[in-house]
Amino acid sequence: MARLSMDLDDIDDFQAVNPGKHRAKITDIKKEESSTGNPMLVWDWRVTTGECKGQTIRSYTSLLDNALSGLKTHLKAFGYKGPIKMNTDDLIGKKAIIVVIKRKYNDKDTGDPKEGSSVANVLPIDGQEEPAKKKPKKKVVEDNDEDEDEDEDEDEEEKPKESKKASKKKSVSDDDDDDEDEDEDEKPKKASKKKPVDDDDEDDDIPF
Repeated sequence: MARLSMDLDDIDDFQAVNPGKHRAKITDIKKEESSTGNPMLVWDWRVTTGECKGQTIRSYTSLLDNALSGLKTHLKAFGYKGPIKMNTDDLIGKKAIIVVIKRKYNDKDTGDPKEGSSVANVLPIDGQEEPAKKKPKKKVVEDNDEDEDEDEDEDEEEKPKESKKASKKKSVSDDDDDDEDEDEDEKPKKASKKKPVDDDDEDDDIPF
């Protein structure tokens, strides 16, 4: 038996969360059985922003093997994917976007029709879901730089070749100049050969 002592006038009436998207955090996750006896998880949410801040709402996900899509949607909102091994307590305090809609239902005790709210979907907060792995752009830039360096190296390698060709051309022109100089050197030699002839003529004129 529990003893209660409180003023009911000081307690706010339950207010359903307005339809729409709300940022909310997990306050509790419990494993329970549905009205049909099937295993399920009960997710307790508290809205953290907006006009509904502080209001609470629940979502339910089946644990039957053929009805796990709701559980997958919840876990993907927190960045999980592929094979997982985890404890639901790890999710306490985590935040996500809940999509709330209006729903009509019958009261369990009286059977009277009522209107309330339910969580129709759970979405990740921007940047919370794990991004796909991509090659960093910097690496591509660095590769391009390396290619440019290689091109520069090739240009530098070609320059000496060109200079060698130029030096060869220069050496050929130098050889031509040397040949011209030799030809010029040969001309005086021919002229010197003529001088002895003149000397002989002079000797012939001198009597012994």
